[in-house]
Amino acid sequence: MKNPIDNKFASVQVEYDSEKLEAVIFYLRDKKTTIERELTDALDAVYKKNVPAQVREYIERKNAPPASEVQSDL
Repeated sequence: MKNPIDNKFASVQVEYDSEKLEAVIFYLRDKKTTIERELTDALDAVYKKNVPAQVREYIERKNAPPASEVQSDL
């Protein structure tokens, strides 16, 4: 039985003008995307810009499945 990777997620809460938020959500529907997806992409860009590459690599390795699990999926 496969063990899924234990991804840990945190929530971010911000205050934003409600009319602007409604407008952006409305127009994002036309683009077939969501505010959550757009904010996640923006946060990923901030992460890549500000977190040193060595730290990002460490986090990626720490969250990668064990080598034996990867080989058994082939």
